[in-house]
Amino acid sequence: LLWWDSHPLECTPCQDALGITPVKRWNSSLQSGSKLNFFSPVQIDEAFLHYDERTVTQYGTVSFEGNSYEVDGSLVNKRVGLRYNPFHLDSIHIYYQDKYYGLARISPVVLPTSDYYSECKRQLSLCEITVLFCFLFKILFSLYPNY
Repeated sequence: LLWWDSHPLECTPCQDALGITPVKRWNSSLQSGSKLNFFSPVQIDEAFLHYDERTVTQYGTVSFEGNSYEVDGSLVNKRVGLRYNPFHLDSIHIYYQDKYYGLARISPVVLPTSDYYSECKRQLSLCEITVLFCFLFKILFSLYPNY
């Protein structure tokens, strides 16, 4: 800061690289009619998005950060690029071969996994099977009393 206070924009280390001080460069660009390039907030936001890759499942979804996102069905079994804001994971941008495929939102449907099926394949004891058949026969006899 001490250097900056004693040499404000008149003599900088950049002068050696540019051959001109920042103030003189700024004034010459204004005189030549050069305009500043302003970027929209959307362009700035897109520039700082994070990137990752995932493979689209047979159900047309992508799993990312514990969420399942719905993706275009034409991308099934393909490796796609994900551009996302780590602070807003409610939607992610999908790219395939540098082509934009739109916004993927969190899937409201939870698809069954192999763990789900393994939990359901519990062996029933003989006692449980007997109770189940008795219950089913009671229902059948109440529905069809004449048989």
